[in-house]
Amino acid sequence: MLIMNISFSTIQTDSPVLIRISNNTHYVLNNIEINSPPSGRVHFGLLRPKEKSAYIKVKGAYAITAVEAFIDNTKIEFLPDDYLGEQLLQPGKYTYELSAIEINGLKYLRLKFVVDKK
Repeated sequence: MLIMNISFSTIQTDSPVLIRISNNTHYVLNNIEINSPPSGRVHFGLLRPKEKSAYIKVKGAYAITAVEAFIDNTKIEFLPDDYLGEQLLQPGKYTYELSAIEINGLKYLRLKFVVDKK
């Protein structure tokens, strides 16, 4: 009689996607939220100029994302045109760097995507 012992090992593929925000503006940003289709709204709170948030685990994200924040009581945003052609991020650590520009007295957010070192 032949007895076989077969064992299966599983590869861990549930490593998280971790996102943080970097405030590269000269303003205090309040109520910072990203809104990415896989994860919905993710709240990052308040960041002072040049400050970075802690990483937050999200269900999924893209290299671009909708962002809204408040300077004093004024809402500012970054809105991507769409997510067509975008691929979900692989597990890892990422930063959305926010900067602000002012045009005709109105402030707008800019977003730069950064892949953080492991």
